Amino acid sequence: MRAIMLADGTAITGVELKKLSDDELRSRVGKIILFARTDPIQKLRIVEALRANGEVIAMTGDGVNDSPALKSADIGIVVKDASDISKEVADMVLLDSNFGTIVRAVEEGRAMFDNIKKTVMYLLIGSFSELILVMGAILLQLPLPITALQILWVNLVEDALPALSLAFEPKEGDLLKQPPRSKNEHILDRQMLKIIALFVLIADAMIFLIFYYLHRESVSVELMRTVVFVGVGINSLFYIFACKSLRHTIFSYNPFSNRFMVLSVLIGIGALIVGVQMPIFNLVLGTVPLSLGYWTSLFGLGLLNLLLFEVIKVWVNRGNRSTEMQLR
Repeated sequence: MRAIMLADGTAITGVELKKLSDDELRSRVGKIILFARTDPIQKLRIVEALRANGEVIAMTGDGVNDSPALKSADIGIVVKDASDISKEVADMVLLDSNFGTIVRAVEEGRAMFDNIKKTVMYLLIGSFSELILVMGAILLQLPLPITALQILWVNLVEDALPALSLAFEPKEGDLLKQPPRSKNEHILDRQMLKIIALFVLIADAMIFLIFYYLHRESVSVELMRTVVFVGVGINSLFYIFACKSLRHTIFSYNPFSNRFMVLSVLIGIGALIVGVQMPIFNLVLGTVPLSLGYWTSLFGLGLLNLLLFEVIKVWVNRGNRSTEMQLR
């Protein structure tokens, strides 16, 4: 069995490894699954060859002779009973001495990174939406569609809790089936930029058209701003359910699985109603009460934008998969 493994190049001993140059090792290291009877210097060479190929290296060990390779690896991992020297140079110590803990740690790390991306995307969409509405009105020499105080209300009172709830979003079930991401990958990647750009442009265009129509109908400035204020607020409270996953559609997961998110959205809707329907907040925010017809139409627009977000996700993800297939 040993002879067969050595013959097809899937295993190599320290003696054979010593005969390979650094370039030869680098070209072969990805195909070798077993290194036997290697000394500390050879372990270090293996780690450096893998890193030279752009791999992210996790090195496990417990003895003094493992220390150079543990220190050179991206993540050095040792068990609880490892030598003191190897513990000093390691990045992670497994207190339960169970290597299955490494897999669970990778999954938790991916879940945290995913949730950070979702939160950043949610907040950026809201910020760009308000910016585009204001800039569009200025360019067309129209009244401001939303005031600074109304923007502050949306950002702090309505969006803060939903954004925080994304940090508590349960991890997706297929995290470990996803290919490793590049260590140079940014939180704001191309997928997110495409989703943000397309959704903001289309969703804001619809709200801006409503604002422009009301302006042409010569309704009061306060009513126009109230409609935009409610439209922006409802949009952010609806599309957060689409932000629960960047890879899957809302029809493939339970949108109400995060109880904190559901509660925060209900609080946000309540704050929106209070800001519009209560006289004291009409004075503070510059809003006017809306009829049931306005509320129904704006909630319908929120649902439409939620579906729009899902369509954009499907289109962007399909494009990403096509690009990956071409690269392969």
